[in-house]
Amino acid sequence: MTKNLFIYSLIIGFVITSCKKTSPIQPTKISEVTLNETNFDDRTTYMWEQVGSNEKSLNAEIKFFQVANVTSPKINGETASATGMEINGNYCYVTYHVAGSVYGGAIEVFDISTPSTPILVSQLILNDTDVNECTISNGKLYAVGGRDIYFSKFTENNTKGAVLLEVELFNNLLTKNLRWVALPSYSGNSVSIANNFIFAISGSEGGGITKINKESLNVMDIDLFDNARYCDVTGDTPNGFAIALQGLESPKLYQYSVNSNFKTSKKSYDLTSKDVTYNGKAVMHISGTDVFVSTGELSLFQYNINDLSKPVREFKSIGSGTMNGVHTDKEFTYVANGYDGVVIYNRDDNTLHTKFAFDGSANYVQSNGAYIFISNGKGGLKVLRRVDPLPVDNSCASRPVLTPATIKNKFIVKNKQILSYSGTNTIQGEFTSDGEFYYCGSLNVQDKITMNNGSITEIDGDITANDVFVNPGSTLRIKGKLIVNGELNLKGKLEFIGSGSSVTLKAKDKIKKTPGYSIVGTYTSNFPL
Repeated sequence: MTKNLFIYSLIIGFVITSCKKTSPIQPTKISEVTLNETNFDDRTTYMWEQVGSNEKSLNAEIKFFQVANVTSPKINGETASATGMEINGNYCYVTYHVAGSVYGGAIEVFDISTPSTPILVSQLILNDTDVNECTISNGKLYAVGGRDIYFSKFTENNTKGAVLLEVELFNNLLTKNLRWVALPSYSGNSVSIANNFIFAISGSEGGGITKINKESLNVMDIDLFDNARYCDVTGDTPNGFAIALQGLESPKLYQYSVNSNFKTSKKSYDLTSKDVTYNGKAVMHISGTDVFVSTGELSLFQYNINDLSKPVREFKSIGSGTMNGVHTDKEFTYVANGYDGVVIYNRDDNTLHTKFAFDGSANYVQSNGAYIFISNGKGGLKVLRRVDPLPVDNSCASRPVLTPATIKNKFIVKNKQILSYSGTNTIQGEFTSDGEFYYCGSLNVQDKITMNNGSITEIDGDITANDVFVNPGSTLRIKGKLIVNGELNLKGKLEFIGSGSSVTLKAKDKIKKTPGYSIVGTYTSNFPL
């Protein structure tokens, strides 16, 4: 099975907007769907490496660290490209397709309950279907892409291979319970859900926007227009809108009422940009009243949803990359900028905060405020953590006393938290950190200490624990005494500040070290570390 691209991208190495497809005279293999929940070949690497350079930033002390990298899967013998993603609670769903003449795609699920250590827990491989994007609703995943019609035999809705795929989820993981809908044209580009309707974009020749009943998967309405690129919705509201992007020589935004038919509710707006190019994904993102429209290799425009006739801001593309994806949180606008990586702007004034790049093309980006998730083409999935600055005065004398003196339950430092205390304390449960914890005084942890990827624990004084687990990408920093009654398990960094620090261990055979650990600074110990 083959696919011939009549549009292409020299910059990002893949195109999802439209694929003309031809098939061999005789089929070479049947359609296969493979479900995996184990044996992922150690594709995930954990780390703690600062990325980016701060420029023109009002928050120059806010930094970003890469905490995880997941390589792309192999499909039909080819390395797939990460194309899109959706974060739903404690799970991140990533889509993939194979560039070039070979069809193939995948959907993977990552447990991000601890975002700094994402765990690949489920995978669905489709050997005759490119998967470009997905969304989640009520225990089901909806994805769009392109499927070889020689195998699918689809003929409905003027399809040339574009499809929507429904995957039933069980406990947030993928299953083989699938339903398909044929879409107009060659390739499905985006999918959004509002109320009880699915809005799917497919293109380019003979494509457009398709409205589908979410329960029955019956096609309710189609508005055909060439060069359909993307769609987003304002949410589950009675007066909600679906907004679609048309590209190329006469780019437009089309606004539809979610609960009305396309013909009677459609409004059309000319884009300021003279062109929305083939290169890049040309996506949209709606956040409140802000509508962000990417035009590929040209610019990113921000509109007010109450007036789509003219943009209120323009973000120029940096370098030679294409503005493939955009997402926002309260403070920043994140742009996936192709081979130039990810560019972060301060949302309040449009100034550049930082930028960073990896091997591969940044195709899609999402943020939950504390972490950034990047679909990075053949480079796979990248996870970054935001680290906020400490208070200006973080001396021991300025820190509040940790109360109560005896903490009877677990003590947890959450993602993005930065806690700074002094005192004399006993924690009767476990101490677990995914953030930053700074302490002056004497701390006795009667259970174990677990430091997860990206966390920092700094003790100015003495700390006693039953077991201590310093996991990859984490740092335990001591200025004083470390007493371990049980196991000292080093996979990350143990750092000693100044002189006079010491380590006391109950048994030599309780020291466990994994390649990648490090011990920095001057210290004494009753057993060699």
